[in-house]
Amino acid sequence: MPRSKIIAVETQNPASGFTQEEIAEHVLRSKLIPERAALFYRRFLSDRGIRTRYFGMESLGTVDRETPDEANRRFQKVASQIGGDAVAGCIARAGLAPHQIDGLVVTTCTGYLCPGLSSYVAEAAGLREDIYTADLVGIGCAAALPALRTADNYLQNHPGHRVIVLCAEVSSAALSWGDRIDLILSNCIFADGAAACLLSRRDPGPGFEIGKFESILWPQYRDDLRFEHAHSRLSNVISPRVPEVAALAVRNLFERISKKEGGGFRHFAFHPGGRKVLDGIRAALDLTAEDMEPSRAVLRDYGNMSSPSVLYVLKNILEERSPKQGDSLLLFSFGAGFSAFAASLAFAGAGGLAVAGADKRADAGVDV
Repeated sequence: MPRSKIIAVETQNPASGFTQEEIAEHVLRSKLIPERAALFYRRFLSDRGIRTRYFGMESLGTVDRETPDEANRRFQKVASQIGGDAVAGCIARAGLAPHQIDGLVVTTCTGYLCPGLSSYVAEAAGLREDIYTADLVGIGCAAALPALRTADNYLQNHPGHRVIVLCAEVSSAALSWGDRIDLILSNCIFADGAAACLLSRRDPGPGFEIGKFESILWPQYRDDLRFEHAHSRLSNVISPRVPEVAALAVRNLFERISKKEGGGFRHFAFHPGGRKVLDGIRAALDLTAEDMEPSRAVLRDYGNMSSPSVLYVLKNILEERSPKQGDSLLLFSFGAGFSAFAASLAFAGAGGLAVAGADKRADAGVDV
């Protein structure tokens, strides 16, 4: 039986892009931050790992005056828009029509909707009323790979179908003010974005065939990386040892999947959780700067968009590295829980994969 294959990838960001320098200028004159927090904002926003972030709001001042209810309404509006655009663009890039899509798997963690985001995205993209949908929540930044696995499992039972995986986050709707270091760090690295990929077992042509999956769940680190509710808002909790835990998890997954696949991987796509996170992973796996560049490029140009980020890295590899027949790739994602996931992919077929992305709407204006 043929394997599930990623045959198209699309990304979408909100229209408003801001440099870290512009964000720092706004935050430092804001009356919402305590004076003692200013030093940390200057430090984090001048870090060389991120230049630009995109937010689903016309001006940075929106988050200064937004109530929790308004933030959740903005989450619904922006996630539906960028998610729907990513799905529609992905379908078009594959040369298909909306009615030819049979399944939609959606992940998000930066807002809560019932019915789930899949309902709004399916409507926005014009999908059929009998579409299979699945909303995955509570997995945080790691969610892209569980979503891919869910889609792959669906295709095992329905090999003639096509499934879209969509990861959409509006991190700006989950900003929380305070003088805790992890809150400050979150406000300095997270951003908004959506990524969609189309999986099929029936379509000829090039694509990344999905091989093995591996996963880790470490409840002993649950309180190191998670969301909590504080003052009616989602509030990030990120402990200083997250880079170390992420590196340990990735090393564990790498060793497991290498035993099954034989090693020799040509490309690597890591969730770009932050500069220190990527530094730790590079050291743990003894990789080169070139191996890490796709993940660093996404962090630099977009920030940490949570669950869509690793699919942005996959798109970067497709665009910048032009994989050839047989090229192997490892995907890694990790996040709340603490949970971590890996998947092996192999490029199959001649020609280039259908890849698209929204044009960047703001030039990088500060070297961070």
